[in-house]
Amino acid sequence: MPNLMEVIGSMITPSTVNQIASLTGEDSNGITKALGTIVPTLITAAAAKGSTSSGAQQLINSIGSLIGAGTGNGDIASLLGGGEATQNLLKTGSVMANALLGSNANAITDVISSASGVSNKSVSSLMAIGAPLLASVISKTLGAGNVNPTSLSNLLAEQGQYVKDTLPPEVNRLLNPAVTTARTSVTEPSPASRVETYTRPPVTEPPRQPEPQRSFWSWLLPLLGVLALGLLVFAFCNRPQPVDNTVACNAIARLDQTIASVPTVTADTRVADVKDFFTKVRDVHNTIGPAAQALTGVNLSGLNTAFNALDSIVNGLAGDVVGDAADTINRAVTDIKSQNASLRSSVGCR
Repeated sequence: MPNLMEVIGSMITPSTVNQIASLTGEDSNGITKALGTIVPTLITAAAAKGSTSSGAQQLINSIGSLIGAGTGNGDIASLLGGGEATQNLLKTGSVMANALLGSNANAITDVISSASGVSNKSVSSLMAIGAPLLASVISKTLGAGNVNPTSLSNLLAEQGQYVKDTLPPEVNRLLNPAVTTARTSVTEPSPASRVETYTRPPVTEPPRQPEPQRSFWSWLLPLLGVLALGLLVFAFCNRPQPVDNTVACNAIARLDQTIASVPTVTADTRVADVKDFFTKVRDVHNTIGPAAQALTGVNLSGLNTAFNALDSIVNGLAGDVVGDAADTINRAVTDIKSQNASLRSSVGCR
């Protein structure tokens, strides 16, 4: 049986890493380090789930769902460009990743985030990207018509020899609690093995005093204290959680920098130069939508309208130089600057 970790690693090219880094706003080195732990983590979790016939069947159903949704075919690069395809990938992948990790998902995410320097949110996205890759490799290895509980269990069971030395101790402990418990447990001697070697002297108990009757306040006050503590805990757990706008703000800042580098267009400006800088503006603009998807109340319509106006002007250019369209282009660029500034304010970027 092949080493699934190596097969998946060969599919994650530097270009794919750069796509993921652009999508999440993280550093490429951090993405590479996080994936180095995420892939064996998912394989180990899948092996544990596939060790029973019912778990293996659930895993087969998950793989079928991903392939049916078009996110488990292995062509991850085509799904990382943003928009609906990326959203579908993250949504379906998260379902399988959470099913594999179960109640340990948050704890494992924390460990990988601390070790790689990548945010918890980005680690969760990487889990959602890694799950479809694993589904694709399993399906292709066993053959679309030969995925059954027995073949799947055998394939995953053999992966232990490849991944056993790649997991951080904390992740390994969370995925294999029984092993950790067995190593640290201590057997206490049974009571029967303890032999008394002396005779206890007789003990004279003092006469028992009648217990005083408890007043109404003796139980009411502690009860009120418990209720007050419960209300405090409830209020703390339900407090509004801060929204991380770092990724969106980074994308907005990149658009500011790109627009600022665009020279003023004159009638003699070459059409090829205009299309060249427009391509740069478009590439950066396309990252803002996915980056702002997790933020509520953010309206991208103004920026998108301004960008589409510039897109229409540039696509309509003909000839070697801009000519009379120069003023129109400059106004469109200015409008994009203004809309991006408004978006920066609404997102709350510093």
